[in-house]
Amino acid sequence: MSASSSFEQQLRNIEGKTNDELLDIIGAFALSQYPEELRASLAADSLLDSARIRNAAERFLAEIAPIIEEAICGPDGLAHYMEQPTVKDILTVLLPALGISIGGVVPTALVALGVIIARAGVRSYCRDLESRSI
Repeated sequence: MSASSSFEQQLRNIEGKTNDELLDIIGAFALSQYPEELRASLAADSLLDSARIRNAAERFLAEIAPIIEEAICGPDGLAHYMEQPTVKDILTVLLPALGISIGGVVPTALVALGVIIARAGVRSYCRDLESRSI
């Protein structure tokens, strides 16, 4: 299976999900990026509740917000030269900015982020990012 068909399959699997479900995917990925936090969460009661997953998603998105803002919203960003980019367009710009190879396996969480940005519209997403950082 090629990287392109893998991406297409990931996109088909998540495009019908709500934004809350997409945030849960991002949160699960974020927890895997913070192994100590994941272990501590599981050690407490061996359960992960949706609040912990959502908090991890918010923390992860806040950490990468400057990268997203530069790649998508910055002066040379996607929002300035494409009116209605697709998820693939968004990821083509965002992945290298995050240090991830375009030709490799794309984490589903980042595909989910691309879907959220595409649904909101890049200009609207950028306005929301700017209003959060003020």
